[in-house]
Amino acid sequence: MHAPAYPAIDRLRCELVTARQGVRELADLDRPTRDRVEAEIRSAVPDLAGRASREAGREAVVAEVRRSASEGADDDTDSGAAWALWAEVLATALEAAAAVEAARTDVAGRLPVTT
Repeated sequence: MHAPAYPAIDRLRCELVTARQGVRELADLDRPTRDRVEAEIRSAVPDLAGRASREAGREAVVAEVRRSASEGADDDTDSGAAWALWAEVLATALEAAAAVEAARTDVAGRLPVTT
């Protein structure tokens, strides 16, 4: 049986693909443009991960981020700085998904918070 499709996971997947391509091309951009693209990547991916976590659950987001991380893992065309940025973006996406999950429980972790 297949897991239900969630539009938020599809949006996250598209953002991850676009962000990965952006990270690969950062070195080719002039400084001001590079800074703007990097800032957008650093904010957009975690934002969508958090939104997807609300809709589809943390597990679905973690699976999608891990899938994205494994794609191109053997690609040695990226610089160390590009890989470091990509790793940071993926880590913050996972943190955003976990934060949504944590926000759904009370401080003691006993009861789900209803919305």
